[in-house]
Amino acid sequence: MKYCGEMCRIDAQEVSALIKEDPNHLIALSECDFHQKIEQVAHQILQEDHRIILLTGPSSSGKTTTAKLIQRSLAQLGKTVHRISLDNFYKPYDELPRWNDGYVNYESIDGLDVNEFNGLVKQLKETGYAEFPIFDFSIAKRSEKTFSVTFDESTYIIFEGIHALNPRLAGQFDPSRIFRIYVSVHSDFVDGDGHILLKARSLRLLRRILRDQVHRNSDPVNTLKLWEYVVRGEEDYIKPFRCYADYHLNSAHAYEPFVYAGRAMRELGGLEDKGPYEAVIDQLLAEISQFAPVNPALIPEDSLLREFIS
Repeated sequence: MKYCGEMCRIDAQEVSALIKEDPNHLIALSECDFHQKIEQVAHQILQEDHRIILLTGPSSSGKTTTAKLIQRSLAQLGKTVHRISLDNFYKPYDELPRWNDGYVNYESIDGLDVNEFNGLVKQLKETGYAEFPIFDFSIAKRSEKTFSVTFDESTYIIFEGIHALNPRLAGQFDPSRIFRIYVSVHSDFVDGDGHILLKARSLRLLRRILRDQVHRNSDPVNTLKLWEYVVRGEEDYIKPFRCYADYHLNSAHAYEPFVYAGRAMRELGGLEDKGPYEAVIDQLLAEISQFAPVNPALIPEDSLLREFIS
């Protein structure tokens, strides 16, 4: 399915009724729907014999988990698959570009060592082997460790990152052998009359806030400060290339806001100092408070939502 600018709509009242009746059944249906999309992607890759998969999407779209699930699906079909995160090509902190206000620009492709990436891919294509770097975010530079990747006619490689479709990285691949995937949250949650209760971007921001707390020990105010630059970066560096995607994968799950509701209301509602983001936080609270909390323990271990809450 190609990208379409019109948002999908999920009837929150209908989902709420199903959750009250049997939350496990509703969660199972939602998870099954997403995993069927993954299987559809994997079969299309095989049928069209695409050996290079380029997977991108905006922040908190679920890129990493989606890439892992596609890798698993292809492996279950007997294929050898490597997954390479473009984050491993980040430059050291002191070499990163800056926005006009002097703030570090983590979103620009100039923050990646493009020459190193292209050189390793060239080596991989010519020799069938290359050692790829590992970026250690705890020290904001590359680790001394690397990981080896082999490539031949029976191998599939997934390159995952916000710049995966940028021609500066993707231009060296044979167009007939690549498959481009754009992952995003593409559903608004609405009431029975079609009025929006929770926008897709708000859901993605909630994902980012919760993930940053769990994995980066970052409070919501700091996440919101970064979010301003994230959104600007999406306009400049991601959206111009999403039209080239062969497949658009909507990563929204029907029961998702209900799972986030309890923790989001505790974390956001308990903030004593909201800084300049009081209006944004109050809006998020107003939106998520319309969803009755569901126990996150009900989420399957292989769910994409685990990327944001555990």
